Amino acid sequence: MKTLEVGNIWYFLYLILTALLCAGGLILFKNKSEKAKYWFVFAVAMFNFAAHFLRMLLPEYSGPDTDYPLTWRKVTYENICTTSVLMFPFIHLSKNKVLKDYIVFMSLIGGVLGVLVPVGAWHYAPFRLESIRYYITHSGLLLQGAFTLGLGLHKPSYKRFWMAPLTFFLVLGFIALNEVVLRAAGFTEQTLAGLTDDPTQRNSMFLFGPSGELAERFDFVFAVVPEFMKHGLGYRAGQDFYWPWIWTIFPLVTYGEIIAHAMGFCWGWKELRNDIWRKQYGEEGLQSRLAQECAKKEARRNKTKQTAQDNRQ
Repeated sequence: MKTLEVGNIWYFLYLILTALLCAGGLILFKNKSEKAKYWFVFAVAMFNFAAHFLRMLLPEYSGPDTDYPLTWRKVTYENICTTSVLMFPFIHLSKNKVLKDYIVFMSLIGGVLGVLVPVGAWHYAPFRLESIRYYITHSGLLLQGAFTLGLGLHKPSYKRFWMAPLTFFLVLGFIALNEVVLRAAGFTEQTLAGLTDDPTQRNSMFLFGPSGELAERFDFVFAVVPEFMKHGLGYRAGQDFYWPWIWTIFPLVTYGEIIAHAMGFCWGWKELRNDIWRKQYGEEGLQSRLAQECAKKEARRNKTKQTAQDNRQ
């Protein structure tokens, strides 16, 4: 059997399966009660949560050729997708709107990228258990965000878009702390000194600085980082390295805000429009305009149905 490569039949098979699961879930639960929708999305999150830990039964993590039990590091907050899988069930149960915004933004971005760029399944047999687990995890992230938004359980408000990159920054700090603990406890070959001395090793989201090639290719990202944060101070004066984690705040507030608002207004533009109408015409004027809009939509639907019936005759 051939390996899974970007663009081959197995790659598109997983894309199609993910799309079918997404469409099927939205169709099946579209007219269900809010309670049914809520627990359905929670079940998706918990299934993903369980699959994340069940990976330890696979030979890639517990086989004789691994450094088991040190491979348990793989189920910690090792990278952004792993952290999302571990956090999302609990965020779903919370009433915190900022964190729920994060679910929608991060699951859509992380899930889509994980499925479109399946680095954990490249060059492997398409149906090996680890490849299947990889797609379950990343498709699960995508589905949770799509269902949360598509079934109307939560829709990020344009008033909170600016908070999404800052929430992401705090999550990155959690990942950085996890890496420090793993290295200090001996779960990795890399040492604490290597956090800044060698950013090519175990450097999720480039928290400890970019590699040379990356810095050159995406220089516009790192150009917004203050120059003093690219060098050591005091006892490490004269050494070149990025200040761990802290440096990421500058690209996030620059480019992250643009991405968050561009994504958010895809579904949040109506809320902004309604607030403008409310300010201009008052609550009664807003309701009148919304009623007119609904009437126009209904008229268009009826016209489309009538045209279809006339064509069949």
